[in-house]
Amino acid sequence: MPVHKVLHLIDSGGLYGAERMLLGLVQQQTKIGMQPMILSGGALGQSQKPIEKEAERLGIPVTPWRSSMTSQFSAFRSLIRSVSRSGFEVLHSHGYKFNILSATLRRSAMPIATVATLHGYVAQNRLSKIRVYETLDRLLLKRLDMVVTVNRQLGEVIGRYVESPDRIQHIPNCIGTDDSTANLHSSTHKSIREFTERHRFNVCFVGRLSPEKCVEHLLEAFKTVVARNPGAGLCIAGDGRLADPLRARASELGLADEVLFCGYVEHMHSLLPHFDCIVLPSKTEGLPIVLLEAMQAGVPIVASEVGGIPELLDGGKAGLLFPPGDVDRLADSIASLVDDQQTASRLAENARLRFDRHYSSESMADAYNRVYERARQLAEGHNSGP
Repeated sequence: MPVHKVLHLIDSGGLYGAERMLLGLVQQQTKIGMQPMILSGGALGQSQKPIEKEAERLGIPVTPWRSSMTSQFSAFRSLIRSVSRSGFEVLHSHGYKFNILSATLRRSAMPIATVATLHGYVAQNRLSKIRVYETLDRLLLKRLDMVVTVNRQLGEVIGRYVESPDRIQHIPNCIGTDDSTANLHSSTHKSIREFTERHRFNVCFVGRLSPEKCVEHLLEAFKTVVARNPGAGLCIAGDGRLADPLRARASELGLADEVLFCGYVEHMHSLLPHFDCIVLPSKTEGLPIVLLEAMQAGVPIVASEVGGIPELLDGGKAGLLFPPGDVDRLADSIASLVDDQQTASRLAENARLRFDRHYSSESMADAYNRVYERARQLAEGHNSGP
């Protein structure tokens, strides 16, 4: 009997790749007659989060869940009892916080199946708090029923932490079509459109302004691009702790007129057709939603060959790949798209066709349903054992 009720757990700081994937998955699950719900975690007193606002806009059931650090485990234990009485069959966690909470309770107080999707590990500093959480996440994965990775490379990394290889599944991120009405007439959207109209060739970065995204490398590469191709412009859509240092770096490089820092932008995917190229220079990635959105929109891609990106871009047939950290190769790749519009169009068309064949939300939902059924079988075996 198929799984019907799924509770998705996420503690999210923005509306980026993992959040967009989750919203698309829940939309598709609802379309096929399931009853999914998102539980959005956060600290006590925290106001409405971006994923909660977007879920409400899309008509997706979402419940805010706020707790203090000191009461988190006891509050989660109470939550699980309530969830079980409500008939939910699977807890599907997205991110280390709820992975750890679910795994900690699994053997003693977890009456329903557990599934975790790993969207990628980002910590670079071994002494950072996030690195500690990510390490704990890996060590506790064996206590969950099923683990899903968004790219095969990540599956190989976590394979030694899970008891059996058949409890790890690879399901690539997918996106659906947003048919609802969005506000595309905000002052931010207007400033982006005006910026692109002032420049002959427009490049875009979308993502958190954090160390693993390597936006400073993009700025350094873009200085070379502008020197070769006056009239090029770069829009950086995203926010984070490196926002001010990156603005300062752009000024140091003499790019104040060529780079627009527009902060976090709602519905940025709707503006992608205004750009000639999307660039993602990260050190580490899972399977980035922004690249799926660019493929769907027919916008040429330049991206570092990390995580699931080479597979997504068919080894370079659906977008240009460069070694992470190689600023010269990054600059050359962007400049080549400026110089050769025929190649840019061919790459964009290959990407669009690849998206249509392999990255639909329907196929993603079907794959997760099979994972849920297997997780429920494993959970029933654990709970009925001696």
